[in-house]
Amino acid sequence: MTRKSSGNRRDDRGRQAVRIGTRTENRVFMFNRHWSPAEVDRARIQLKEVFDSFTGWTDTANSIAASITKRINPVPVPNPEILLPTSQEALIAWRDNLARRMPSVPFAGLTQGKVAILRAKELKVLQASAGRLAVIEDKEPSKAVATSGTLHEALKKYDEYVKTQQPTEGVVSPGRCLCGDLTVR
Repeated sequence: MTRKSSGNRRDDRGRQAVRIGTRTENRVFMFNRHWSPAEVDRARIQLKEVFDSFTGWTDTANSIAASITKRINPVPVPNPEILLPTSQEALIAWRDNLARRMPSVPFAGLTQGKVAILRAKELKVLQASAGRLAVIEDKEPSKAVATSGTLHEALKKYDEYVKTQQPTEGVVSPGRCLCGDLTVR
């Protein structure tokens, strides 16, 4: 009597477990019934390459594995903020090294990594501008922080900020004139 392979068996909820790593350092990845057996096999090969190329589950390996299990295609180059102080050539070398060590993992082009780098650079420029304005106005510099949400939410927050922080004396507000009670429509 031969043993059955546990590679393609699913549990009672339709999930398939894939164990990647050594006996002492391994991770179990669960794939639900929405993953076909061919997709699970492809993900298993990619996850095995990630583990072998990093010789363990490091932070970078875990971020690549998370992208693979979330079906993010192409996989973004991990941790672009670590590479921020280095040059563009270093980023290209890092991505090429990852692609060479893991040929089955489709890594994203450099434009996706560039977006994160450009965002960080723009925040630095914005922070420097806020500091210069604060010096001119003799105020404490405010910290530039990227916010989440839509443009309309950000504009509403800015409008509320302006209404609370800026003086209103002598300023014409919409629908009012400087002469007092007269309403313009």
